[in-house]
Amino acid sequence: MLSQATPRFLAAIMILIACDAGARNHRDSRARHEFERLHPCPSTGRCAGQCPGYIIDHRIALCVGGSDTPDNLRWQTFDASRAKDAWECRKGWPAKLAECERTGCFVE
Repeated sequence: MLSQATPRFLAAIMILIACDAGARNHRDSRARHEFERLHPCPSTGRCAGQCPGYIIDHRIALCVGGSDTPDNLRWQTFDASRAKDAWECRKGWPAKLAECERTGCFVE
């Protein structure tokens, strides 16, 4: 099955693993809880629990120097998250982040 995966897909998976490995020790649950308190879920309006269709994402990835603080977090749809994850840890990600913010693919 893995032999049928495209090189592009495998590269994206390797980037995500690298980001996760680099960021794993830096995540702070207090930052997430504070963010949820300040910014309730867009789909339920709740300040805790699941948020169907959304995840909490770091605006600037931890693996490239972003902070794990509420001001670096935002609600993001699953589709936007997949698109961002495909490029955020590669060279050139700041320009793509600015383009994405300009076009509104993120949810504030």
